[in-house]
Amino acid sequence: MNIFQTVINAPAASGADITDAGGFITITGLSKPIPKGSIVSARRVVVGEKPQVWTVTIPGTPGNNVTYNVSVSGKSPVTGILKSFVANYTTGISTSQATLSNGLAAALVSSEAPYTVSGAGTATLTITAKSGTPNITVGSSLLTVANATVAFSATGSAVSIATDGVVTGTGTALSTDLTVGAAFYTANAAGTVALTGYVAAATTATAAKVVPSPNAVLATTPGALFLMDNTGLAIENTYAYASLPGVPLDITTSPALRYVVYEIDALDRLNSGNGARPDSILQKYVIYVKSTDTNVWTASTGFDAKLATVCGTTF
Repeated sequence: MNIFQTVINAPAASGADITDAGGFITITGLSKPIPKGSIVSARRVVVGEKPQVWTVTIPGTPGNNVTYNVSVSGKSPVTGILKSFVANYTTGISTSQATLSNGLAAALVSSEAPYTVSGAGTATLTITAKSGTPNITVGSSLLTVANATVAFSATGSAVSIATDGVVTGTGTALSTDLTVGAAFYTANAAGTVALTGYVAAATTATAAKVVPSPNAVLATTPGALFLMDNTGLAIENTYAYASLPGVPLDITTSPALRYVVYEIDALDRLNSGNGARPDSILQKYVIYVKSTDTNVWTASTGFDAKLATVCGTTF
């Protein structure tokens, strides 16, 4: 499968980044036009992530001649393949806490690691997932390991979310969080967090028009209201291609930027109908668009609406 990507940080007005002509869809930055007749599916997805943080406690007095280990599992940012990274360190006689900590930290270093390690030489190693691959699992047979990811923090309370896509709420934080392109989540009484959608237009300090997410229905009686963006919990990490070649680093290193991501699956028109297996000729087009730009959401002329139209679908 071939993957073609583009990042549009300044969407043009009236969906001008999208051209529909001659049976092909051309999008700013994509190196290959998309054959309209070969589109299998098109969808708008969420890239919102809060990289996981794990702590490993190093004993104050390590055992003598003991092999300590730490394993980290996650997607390699180089290959995208799930793999495990294992660090082993065998102590000698009277090995210090700092020595063991340094040894494990050094052994965890890898160019393919989807995480960073801090705290070498101290009583606690902190292993933090990298943006783009925020889901990792850390374990150890002898050391205490804990998930230290900071939990959701409510920015206000939702009063109502109507099925027509209008959200109203209370709380002083909502006045600054109701920005175009923001992604909202709600938590019900059971504590289950569900994606609500994107803010398409802020009408007042406590009310906004939202675009429902592809995989969620607006709840009429929500609980706490949350604002999440590229620093939030990964909900649709399956679709996060930020670590693939060709995607600028500003997606992963600038939390202030919010992106809506579109995926289009298509068959190579030149090969369609030749009896080849569809999965061997599938093309994937991934388009990152800066979602805080109003040109994305402007009624029927915005990037979002125009892309859906030319792809023959709705988001």
